[in-house]
Amino acid sequence: MSPSKGQQHATPRLGPYMIAAAINGLQHVAKCPPEEWRALLAAVGLTPEETDQDGGLVPLHKGFAAFEAVAAWARNPTLAIDYAKAFAVGGTGPLGFALINARTIRDALGTLSRYLPIVVSLRYCRYEEDAISGRIVWQHPGNESPARLQCATWSVAVVLERLAPALPPGWKAPAIVLDVEPPRDPGPFEAYFGPGLRFARGPNWAAVETGLLDRPMPAADPRLFELMTRLAEIEQRQRGAAGSDFESEARAALHRLLRQGEATAADLAGVLAVTPAQLRAKLKQYGFDFRTLIDDVRRETARRYLGESDLSITAIAFDLGYADSSMFTRACHKWFGKSPRDLRNEVLAASRGTVGPARAKPPTLD
Repeated sequence: MSPSKGQQHATPRLGPYMIAAAINGLQHVAKCPPEEWRALLAAVGLTPEETDQDGGLVPLHKGFAAFEAVAAWARNPTLAIDYAKAFAVGGTGPLGFALINARTIRDALGTLSRYLPIVVSLRYCRYEEDAISGRIVWQHPGNESPARLQCATWSVAVVLERLAPALPPGWKAPAIVLDVEPPRDPGPFEAYFGPGLRFARGPNWAAVETGLLDRPMPAADPRLFELMTRLAEIEQRQRGAAGSDFESEARAALHRLLRQGEATAADLAGVLAVTPAQLRAKLKQYGFDFRTLIDDVRRETARRYLGESDLSITAIAFDLGYADSSMFTRACHKWFGKSPRDLRNEVLAASRGTVGPARAKPPTLD
């Protein structure tokens, strides 16, 4: 399995979903008595029958609401983080076992990008890698619920807990972006996730520095990894959540082409071994044309480089295929309404807590 490939996932007949096991564990971590647990489920439109089977599926918006309701009942704004620390490896089926038995951090992230739809419905989920980090990038279908802070933080925290044994002591992710509104008090969340945490800046992503990606997972077992990924493949097919990885392949190929200079649609078609007409047809399936895709790849890469690296403006411009830094500066004004330098200074100031209102709700950079 190549971890550099992401996936686009179809939605099962149920519609956007969440695995019931993700909800059931909340009762234990919140120490919620059975009668009050049933009342909380009823308040968000769930019945005990819907959540009786850990492998069953519940509507996504109800799952989000259940996380928020239990946190409110427990009066614990960081309940999701406590839940992630206590969550059993096999709590969501073969995905957790596959994750910890992957050979390296890179393989673990690639495995996650492929099989995360076993746990929750996604519009897309992919693994990306460049000179500064490897990242999981994902987005839920539509806007299932504006109140989903707890579920969003739990999802990322579970992954970090699985990767922690392979990472240096005290490591914090260089960047975690969640497309949810920031909590009233971000301090406890920042204490756990680190200063790279940002809210209300979709799409969602979580990064690990490139230099750490080859670190071995301590519990890796190749035979168990093969078995768990095989089971995950079966479960994903049964759930109707498997799909094509063409968009992720196109993005990765386009980034490589840009680093070599200006890229054309013909160049991309050649790398992907399709005709220009086939490329246009495939991109259209994902809501893109070539110009839209190249602009999107450049914008997201620029935002990441300016926020996470100390690369010079000129070096970033060349990496994105621009002939000079002035062209990159004009593009940044179009994308973000400011120069690359101003954007970098703003991100740095926000990470140090020197920007007042922006700290509570960082400005949207899209």
